[in-house]
Amino acid sequence: MVKTVRRPRAFRFLIAALAFGCFAPLANAEQVTPSGRVTTKLRVRADTASDAEVVGYLKPGEKAELVKTVGAWREIKLTDTTGFVPSSYTTVVPDGQPPPSTTTTTTLPMPEGANLTGNRHVLLGIPLDADPSDDYLIDREYWVASYNSGRLVPNWVSWELVASDLGSLKRPKPEPFAEDTALPSTMIHVGRNDYAGSGYDRGHMCPSADRNTTRDVNTITYLMTNMQPQLPDLNRYPWKALEDVERRLAGEGKQLQIIAGGVFPASPERIGTRKISVPSANFKIIVVMGAGEKAADVTLSTTVCSVIMPNRPEVKDKKWYEYLVSVDEIEKQTGYDFLRDVPDDVENVIEARVPTPQDCGAPASATKRGGP
Repeated sequence: MVKTVRRPRAFRFLIAALAFGCFAPLANAEQVTPSGRVTTKLRVRADTASDAEVVGYLKPGEKAELVKTVGAWREIKLTDTTGFVPSSYTTVVPDGQPPPSTTTTTTLPMPEGANLTGNRHVLLGIPLDADPSDDYLIDREYWVASYNSGRLVPNWVSWELVASDLGSLKRPKPEPFAEDTALPSTMIHVGRNDYAGSGYDRGHMCPSADRNTTRDVNTITYLMTNMQPQLPDLNRYPWKALEDVERRLAGEGKQLQIIAGGVFPASPERIGTRKISVPSANFKIIVVMGAGEKAADVTLSTTVCSVIMPNRPEVKDKKWYEYLVSVDEIEKQTGYDFLRDVPDDVENVIEARVPTPQDCGAPASATKRGGP
């Protein structure tokens, strides 16, 4: 299934590398990944079909320059010269002039699995990347996810959080971690004991305490398709502290859209007999909205709290807000396009912004002193 997305050209990069003529061709054609934003760099794939797609524009006074190659991705740096639109659009943008405000069409393939269109847990858009082969969409009613049957963990998990989701149940003992039997039989099913002896926690993406109104609802968060291997130093300290913040915001009447997942190296560590992939870091994006708001209601003043926390022992003594980053940075490190249904003129700004600790509910004395 292919989803077609209408994208205004304003505030976005443009690019088919062959049209530039300012560096040697990388392949027959290039296509911008949707993670490209108005910053100094963007990435393009070198293994696309023969026709490149326009997803933005080069600003006046810029040209493209190859910076480095990482697998199928090419990182491009924008530098000084006259801007233009690729030949397929036969339009020149003179220096000092605004870009055309026309709309172009880009497509990203929709993965197999559940139909999440209109689902409240992906109110701001289904996160997608250019390769759907390692994404299988699942809907577990209280959260949704893209499951990676090769890594045996979710690529991302997404959920809405409001005050009515919060109850008073205590954490169950023993905790009911369980195989997700609803996965296709052709996939490996991770069991409750498959992390045993690894030194890693079964780290919730959608937290147990975000779904604790009834025992049946809470149990759904213990499916292994909601877990990634996390060191206790991460899972029980800064990761948990940020979970407490999201629940406090929801308790104050805010409507949160939350996405959590992993950042993986090309050859990740693997644990257990099933060889479950271990993320090098975990990310989370929290969009703080008013009750009943939709994607079209997100504005430049909407708070977006986003972090990348290393899955390493040294994070134990760190504060969650020391790992604040932009959504653009998460997109760069994961290859996914987030908040896809937010209007582009808003999306481009809020995704490029690094929030302050105070934006995200940290104490006035809190400062960001580092990060991943």
